[in-house]
Amino acid sequence: MTTLSRSQSPWRCAARPTRWAETGPVTQTAFGIARGLQYAALAIAVGSLAFLLSCWLPALARVGSGGGPWAAAGGAFNRRLRVVLLVSAAVGAISAAAAIVLEGAEAAGI
Repeated sequence: MTTLSRSQSPWRCAARPTRWAETGPVTQTAFGIARGLQYAALAIAVGSLAFLLSCWLPALARVGSGGGPWAAAGGAFNRRLRVVLLVSAAVGAISAAAAIVLEGAEAAGI
């Protein structure tokens, strides 16, 4: 069995915490907005898919071939869901790209 002396402690090898670069309030605010948009986009996308799977598809299965009104409602729902998912994906991608740029600004201390 190997024992470590106090000088060989694994904690002594760890990098010492350095002082974080000070960032400006604009960078901090923009970074917070980017994170918020990412969380919102993810929540909207997951919520929309959960609604589709837990509510909409079972309702259509119960109705079966309900005819004209249900077919029209299904088509409208499909179009709206597609728009919601595409917009949330676009907002998530754009805010992720902005967060990457803001990470660089934060590392540079801007």
